[in-house]
Amino acid sequence: MNIIITIAGIMIMFIVTMLAGFMLNGILKWIRLRFLSPIAALVLLLNMTYMTREWYSLLLLGIVILSAWTVIRSLYMKAIARKIVYAEEQLDNVWASLYAIYALYAALQRSFPYHWVENKLDLSPNAAVITLVCTALSFLLLLSSLSAIFGPYKQLKGRLKKQACIDEASLKSIVRITDPKRREEALGYVDALAERLVSRQKIMRLVDGGKRFLIKKGSRMANDEPVRRGSGTDRSPESPEPGAQASLSAAAGTDHSSADTDRSVLNKGSSPLNRLDARAADEEPLSVPESCHDASETHGTASGPGIDQSFRILRQNFSKHPIAETTYEDRLHYMTVLFYAIEDLKRKHSIADELLSQYAVMLGIRQEDAEPIRSIPTRSSPELRSAFQAVKKIRWRKRKGWLYSRYSYKYAAFGEFLYTRQRLTGEKAEEEITRLYGQSLGISADERKLTMEYCAFLLEGKLKAAQLLLHSQMPGKWREGLSFLYEREAGNRAMDDRSRFGTAVVATMSAGKSTFMNALAAKDLLPSKNQACTAKITALVHNAQFRQTIGYSRMAAGGYLYSGAANAAVTARWNGIPEDNEVYLEGSLAGAYCAESAFAFYDTPGTNYSMDSGHNEITYRFLEERPMNLIVYLINATQISTDDNRVLLHKVTAVMEKAERPPNILFLLNKADEFDLEGDDDLDASIGSVIHDLKEAGVEEPDVIPISSYGAKLFRMALAGRELSKKEMKDMGALYRLFIEDGVDFTQFARIPRINQPDDPHSYSAVHPCPDVLTVGGNQYRGSEMLQALQRTGMPAVEAYINHLAHIQGGNRSNG
Repeated sequence: MNIIITIAGIMIMFIVTMLAGFMLNGILKWIRLRFLSPIAALVLLLNMTYMTREWYSLLLLGIVILSAWTVIRSLYMKAIARKIVYAEEQLDNVWASLYAIYALYAALQRSFPYHWVENKLDLSPNAAVITLVCTALSFLLLLSSLSAIFGPYKQLKGRLKKQACIDEASLKSIVRITDPKRREEALGYVDALAERLVSRQKIMRLVDGGKRFLIKKGSRMANDEPVRRGSGTDRSPESPEPGAQASLSAAAGTDHSSADTDRSVLNKGSSPLNRLDARAADEEPLSVPESCHDASETHGTASGPGIDQSFRILRQNFSKHPIAETTYEDRLHYMTVLFYAIEDLKRKHSIADELLSQYAVMLGIRQEDAEPIRSIPTRSSPELRSAFQAVKKIRWRKRKGWLYSRYSYKYAAFGEFLYTRQRLTGEKAEEEITRLYGQSLGISADERKLTMEYCAFLLEGKLKAAQLLLHSQMPGKWREGLSFLYEREAGNRAMDDRSRFGTAVVATMSAGKSTFMNALAAKDLLPSKNQACTAKITALVHNAQFRQTIGYSRMAAGGYLYSGAANAAVTARWNGIPEDNEVYLEGSLAGAYCAESAFAFYDTPGTNYSMDSGHNEITYRFLEERPMNLIVYLINATQISTDDNRVLLHKVTAVMEKAERPPNILFLLNKADEFDLEGDDDLDASIGSVIHDLKEAGVEEPDVIPISSYGAKLFRMALAGRELSKKEMKDMGALYRLFIEDGVDFTQFARIPRINQPDDPHSYSAVHPCPDVLTVGGNQYRGSEMLQALQRTGMPAVEAYINHLAHIQGGNRSNG
């Protein structure tokens, strides 16, 4: 029984003394007496000490030494990391732990509350054990906090001592924390330390070829001329002399001269793809600019004119939004407060209304609750006052285990208000509006100023400066409320800067182009029927940063229609507009793609639609005017040799001959699942016939893959848990039996270099995670077998082909 009482006493005393330590630390820090407090504390402890036991003197001596050591280390760190918030927070933990140790020793000497518990409750806790264990725990917390401050600094100095030059990107390896939030904070601290050392001229920063290096001052490399010196975060690099990049990379211990061969997904063979492998080695690599594009630019793309600047505001990952995991009422209140602040912009910026629709869909707000937000009541209305009170309310939130922290959504709301207004207008938010909105949320003048500066850095593309401001001057809950904006803008600019790998999807009517696009997206996104569906050029661009699909329709007469959560109904409506408009869709595609390129697929109208000759004109003009990296030519497996196919193929080959840099071409025999392989149909012979016709048309060594885009779409929708119609469930069952029970594998018929895909379905599930058992239409399917069926449709082989081609060829640098 005494053991249980002692364990309970340890828990209670540790929590109470640590809370007391944090409270005392806050008071002494505020009155600026923290560094003098150990003297007063030790005097008090000496006066109340009764050496009834020998180890009391040893404990007191240890406390004296610990106090002196803590003061010295804290003063040293104050000089190095002054006003860096992460260091300040860790120092708060250090001092709170020290004060807790003082309190534990005082409680032991006064025998409080131990005698009181013994007399009043008739319990006998072991005071000595409780004191020693709690002291040890507090000491460990103190050490870990000091290590969090000193560890990165020592490693940074140690690396510079061993190496004259280090790649700044390698500093991430200093932080070994795995928890994402804590790691992000620690990485920000390392960056702030490096920036502090640069500003104090202890080290130098050299920018070379888009890479940033830290050079120890006084070293030989600090005096080299081929590279540009800089201490700021927004300088542009000059072109280095030959060998400068290699010398810096060698000095930094990195080698950027060769690509990782493990990323290849195809083996070499006699194919246009392999001829490109050989040619790529002789071509000069494309230069990647260091700085991000300015937010006010409109970037050109492989598809032509650049995307609208306002559209970028729809790019956001709602799973990382601060209010994603809150209650329904909190999400509704947050939306009310945010869109009240941009109500005046709706008339000039139509996308503001679509932004509200996106929030409602992605945050699960019911339509009847979201509609009133479109016409926000006056500021004095009870609904709005209630919403502001709810957003700025201080609440306790569970962090990890039994740890809780205080949090408020007011910083997120204020930061997103500034970010949204600046993104929509291209200008800073008006000072008076900012002041009134900040006051309504309880944001102080200093907090408003720093948050405005942070958002200005983001919109100007000064991401490094924004990150340093976030981690060096903004405390915990403030920083936590604004960090999602940094991730949002960084992802936005990374998408803009990524090279665009353009793939045009062409075919005659009803060959399955739209179904092929839907299979890429793993959902019904484009209209797909047994008739001409696509009347526009529709771009589908891969962006793995968020799960929803966003898009717009650019009107021929000017202006845009936007969607923050596009679906088949939206695209069908845009497709039905009689004007000559273009549709742009962006979202996460189902395949595994390399991160270097933004993969863009362009669905084109069928060229043999007798009801509208304008369809073939749109497609031919697109192929002639828009440079593509690849053309995917779909052939209806049930209609292989037709006059319409020959006309289209002739036009495609003519375009390739005229192009300055001819695109590659991949032929897909779609709807191959309609072959009766147990009957008279011979898929291998049909593919041979297609290749013969292609060679006669002038295509040398054509690459051909038979696929079932419809089967791939159904399997992917089932794996993603999306709803299927009764007909689709029936069709999926038949296709499942074809690929699993009958063992049909279209990749075995592919006439391309051998696909390097994992044969083991469990290995394949590492790329495409899925549950062990799926239930579709009352039938159960094994997840691994569903993945195997998907693999055998040939779609993953197509994606592997495109992925490899992008890896060895690259894309167009101009993008949007």
